[in-house]
Amino acid sequence: KRLLPVAMLLAGLLVAVSPWMIRNWIEMGEPLLFPTKGALNLWMRNHPEVLEMEGLGTAGESVSTLRRADLLEYPDFEDAPGEIERSRQIQGRALGFIAANPVYFARLSLDRFLAFMSPAGTTAGGFASRAIGYALYVPILLIAVWQVVRNARDPAVVLLAVVFLAYAALHALAHGGVRYRLPVDGCLIMLAATLLATRRKEAAA
Repeated sequence: KRLLPVAMLLAGLLVAVSPWMIRNWIEMGEPLLFPTKGALNLWMRNHPEVLEMEGLGTAGESVSTLRRADLLEYPDFEDAPGEIERSRQIQGRALGFIAANPVYFARLSLDRFLAFMSPAGTTAGGFASRAIGYALYVPILLIAVWQVVRNARDPAVVLLAVVFLAYAALHALAHGGVRYRLPVDGCLIMLAATLLATRRKEAAA
């Protein structure tokens, strides 16, 4: 009985993503789930010069201070005629650079996680806009966390918490991997709302 809801969720996910995977199979020759542009995003969002150009900053880091800076050079793709092959080359360079600079990557991931905690992010006016986002988002986050603590055995609560954590981790480790905030923001709103509902039921009882 416990496995049945999980199986139903997985089946629903498969139905939802199958048109995209079938399209990729027809167009690219492989039933890819994630778009190949994700590899380019992973490479760019850890490139200090690209981050500086976009106004995000790298706390004084430059290409010359990092290991394996050669992996930041854009490949010429002479032996990669297709999109999938080019994507794999870029992904290999990105992962190699990350492995060579774990402290740098960890700091960027932490900054991306903090930006994720504010719906305004870092592109709509810097720290001021992020602070406004914190004022709106953090109270709901705290209420949601309290609901998780109070109802850690409730499968619905656990599912919402896991989805939120998965989104946050994906955004922190591969900036841009989260295409839309709606699902993860919805998780926090539902958790906060269910806490208020349970408190009312407890008061009525």
